[in-house]
Amino acid sequence: MSDFDYRRGLVFKSPFLAYQYVVRPLKHIYAQDGTVIDTIPELLCEFGVLGEEFTFTNEETNESEIGVDMRGHFFDLDQQAEEKGWSDDDRALVARILLKNQAKFAGEYQLYSARPIPAPWPTYDTTHHNAIVTTAVATGLVAEALAYERQGKNRESVVGKLEEELVRAQAADDLVAV
Repeated sequence: MSDFDYRRGLVFKSPFLAYQYVVRPLKHIYAQDGTVIDTIPELLCEFGVLGEEFTFTNEETNESEIGVDMRGHFFDLDQQAEEKGWSDDDRALVARILLKNQAKFAGEYQLYSARPIPAPWPTYDTTHHNAIVTTAVATGLVAEALAYERQGKNRESVVGKLEEELVRAQAADDLVAV
């Protein structure tokens, strides 16, 4: 199977400034004596940035108050993965969870944009739909063809056959790995 990942380039938007979504909380692994022997880091999606504190005068009370410069509403998956040092598996997990749960949390965040997926081969759009799966298998571009098809024409018959090929390829990879 290829290393193609259609989940790169995802940006999500929240109506809430500095919204946070916990994909995985921080977890400590303890030995029998209670000492921490390992830590699984949290995966926190931050839809904004808290900047510097500043002092201002409240016009109604004429008192000095402290405010915070806040910028946000957006979560750029690739940017935060790089900034936080997430592994490719962690980044993929965050993408899967956010995409899967966006309908459930529609009032809290939504997919804002995704990098357009390039055609897996130059003649994909002119390839007859019955030949797409055969060509994808022959060229080793099944995952790419599936992502491109979902993004574009999203034909059920093509998507279904490409998904079957991915399952078949994964089963073959599992047999080889054993």
